[in-house]
Amino acid sequence: MYLKIFNTSEYGGPAADIPATLPYGDRYFADDTKELFLYDYEGVPVKVGGAAISGVGNIEQVLTVGSVAATQSLQLVSGKLTIGASSPFGSNLSNSLGSVTTSGNTFPFYNAVNKANAANNADLVYGISNLTEHDGAGNISQLRGIYNRARTDSTGAPSEIIGLYNEASYRNRGIETVALLGAAENLVDFTDVAGTGEISFAYGTRSNVSLNNDSATIIDVYGSISKLAMTKGDMAFYTGLMLEVDQGPVGNSSWGSGSYLWVKAGYDLTQGRANGIKVIDSDVDLPSTFAGEVMAKYLETSASPVYADEAAALAGGLTSGVFYSTPTGELRIKL
Repeated sequence: MYLKIFNTSEYGGPAADIPATLPYGDRYFADDTKELFLYDYEGVPVKVGGAAISGVGNIEQVLTVGSVAATQSLQLVSGKLTIGASSPFGSNLSNSLGSVTTSGNTFPFYNAVNKANAANNADLVYGISNLTEHDGAGNISQLRGIYNRARTDSTGAPSEIIGLYNEASYRNRGIETVALLGAAENLVDFTDVAGTGEISFAYGTRSNVSLNNDSATIIDVYGSISKLAMTKGDMAFYTGLMLEVDQGPVGNSSWGSGSYLWVKAGYDLTQGRANGIKVIDSDVDLPSTFAGEVMAKYLETSASPVYADEAAALAGGLTSGVFYSTPTGELRIKL
């Protein structure tokens, strides 16, 4: 193995005075046309920027192009662009840092967009726009728009591991109204086309926490967390979790049996009862409202008011339809 060191030089001047030949790697900047030329192996100048780079098989040096006009672009007409180790998946664009042993922050890919033009309600601003499409007659295994994996594989551990983190921050200094503010939104769409295929299973969002390690212990496990934190300001309406089903016009669709909320048993019920596991556990001492029937295998009350009889419950201010207990433990309903 050997290293070959190239000593390169930079030149500048009018485009008409560009040298016909220079050593490999030298650069010439035409200050009148704002064009940058890189000299190839044969000593021939090749323009960098504009519509395309042609005639260059490989870019083997990091080019300093700070003097190139901001309106010029760099386009790779064909081939693959690889930074670091080659991708095992045949990617057209691959960025692999390998093992980073130095201190400091590490961002293999950083994207920053600042939209600062005048008002235009038709403008769209996307930090990243990704289209992954299958448009062939053959079947494939998986189709994923974005796939993220964050993992640790050593004796050390980060304080947090998050596969995907989204933040939507409203910091408007004016008086405008934002119609929607959300950190994440998922859309599962079955478009009406000519096909007659079948979807076996569909979900808008799925959370899966898997523990498969005899030596590890998870202190608290939450399949999903929804938190609304009020420090300052006003909130007109509060809902921790809303489940909405919109069938649309009657006659256009039909549905069978189902549930707005289904708690599916996948654990030892005997062990669950012994450990005090509850299907719903509420620390909020507020009433619950159900428009339909409430069906339960059995009913147990732990803090119902105690009255001797109907007259005592009425005198105590109990409203009709509320449960109460007698001193002997009998459960009654206020008439």
